Amino acid sequence: MDHVRVPVRLINGDRVVTVDALVDTGSTIMVITRYVANALGLNLGKVSVELVDGSGRVVDYIAVEVELMGRRRR
Repeated sequence: MDHVRVPVRLINGDRVVTVDALVDTGSTIMVITRYVANALGLNLGKVSVELVDGSGRVVDYIAVEVELMGRRRR
């Protein structure tokens, strides 16, 4: 099965980064690299998450504005 990728603009104030994003229709969050977060000037917070295997982990988290196919959402 082929992967579907689309260009997505991530926006934080006047900073914009365009990434080639992997489409996951069942996802409720987007994961970005630390490099992209730094390029956007994001100040990351922490949140506890539960993984598929039931284990827990603390990860960095922040909301960012996303533009996909001309539509923006936060």
